Amino acid sequence: MKNILLFSTLFSLLFSAVHRVPHDRETIQDGIDAAASGDTVLVDDGIYFENVVIDKEITLASYFLIDGEDSHMNATIIDGSDYDYLSSSYGSCVLFRSPYSGDLIYPQLIGFTIQNGTGTRVRETIQTPTGEEIITYYMGGGIMADHCAPIVNHNRIRNNGVRFVGTDEQRGPGTQRGGGAGFNNSDNVEFDEDLREGSARFILRDHH
Repeated sequence: MKNILLFSTLFSLLFSAVHRVPHDRETIQDGIDAAASGDTVLVDDGIYFENVVIDKEITLASYFLIDGEDSHMNATIIDGSDYDYLSSSYGSCVLFRSPYSGDLIYPQLIGFTIQNGTGTRVRETIQTPTGEEIITYYMGGGIMADHCAPIVNHNRIRNNGVRFVGTDEQRGPGTQRGGGAGFNNSDNVEFDEDLREGSARFILRDHH
C-alpha cells in the first residue's frame, strides 16, 4: 500500500509545481497560498507553529512522500499551540474547507505529526423548547474537514483538543466535537485497514 502511494504521488510530481518549505516559501501557509490546484507543498523536517488552511486541491507532504521513511513523519511537525482565539476562529492544526466556488475538493495530507491543535470555532443554530439558540463550540483539534473530501495518509495525530469555548477559560483536556479530527460533512469517514502502528490514515468520501 505504501509503495503504491509513493509511486502515484511521485508520478504526479512530474506534472505539477513543487513549492518547498522553507526553501521557496517561509511558512507552510505561504506555500499553500502560492500553490495552484494539483501542486505539491513539500515541507522540510522541523517544527512549524502554524494553523494552516487548505481550500484547494493540493498535496501537502513531508519528505515521507519522497522516500517513505517514518523518520520524516516524526520529525515534520505541525504544532497548533500558537493559536490566538481572539484573532482567528481557525485553531485546528490543519483546516480543510471548500473553496468559495463550492466545488468538492480532494486535498492530500501526507507524512506529518499533527499536535496541540485546539479546534476551529463553529456557531450552530439549534432548536430548543424556548426557540432557536445559537451555540458555539470548537471542532477538530488536529484536523478539521468542512464540506470537502481530504485524503489523509501516514500522519501521527496526538495531543489535540479544544481548550476555549466562548471564553478563555480552560474547559478540560478534551473537546466537544472531535479532539483528533472533526468532519463537518454528511458522509462518514472511511478508515484504511492497512494501519501501521502509531499512524492515522483515513479517506473522506464524497458528501451530498
